Amino acid sequence: MGFLFWLIVIPLVILAFVGWLFRRMYKYFAKHNKGWIALLIIAGITGFLTWNIYRAFYPGDAFYYEDFKKITFREIPPSADISDKSASYPDFHGDYCSASVIKLSPHDYNKLLNDIKTDKRFQKGEFGWSSASHDVLSRYKETDIAHGYQNDDEGYIGFFKDGRTIFVQFCSL
Repeated sequence: MGFLFWLIVIPLVILAFVGWLFRRMYKYFAKHNKGWIALLIIAGITGFLTWNIYRAFYPGDAFYYEDFKKITFREIPPSADISDKSASYPDFHGDYCSASVIKLSPHDYNKLLNDIKTDKRFQKGEFGWSSASHDVLSRYKETDIAHGYQNDDEGYIGFFKDGRTIFVQFCSL
């Protein structure tokens, strides 16, 4: 009963309150022949909330660039282009997993690979399968990854055999 309560009843109460608030605001402005102002405010608030909810479920490239930085302790190379990406929605503790496949220039790929190989914070390793990594790697084979490294935290970076593509996975636990 508790889960159903949080999942259905609380959002309905919030929506009812917001609807009541919008109605009061519209009545106030309409009373002063400025109903269009209320409609603009309501449309702006609704658009803002819709955009934020959309971005929570489908984060932009900047989100994956930040995860790259958390894993590699480096800025993303300028040639980076994300070709596939996926992230789980954070749970109540803020834990989530994200995965992305990033194309780099051959120069940036080799520089990053050499930097990671010599960095003491990384050791050779395998990545742990998550729903995000499964979504992203569904078009690839596990054998396509030539080198894989884990950092001391919850990160993994894999270098594909093509000399241009990397796989990045971050799980905050």
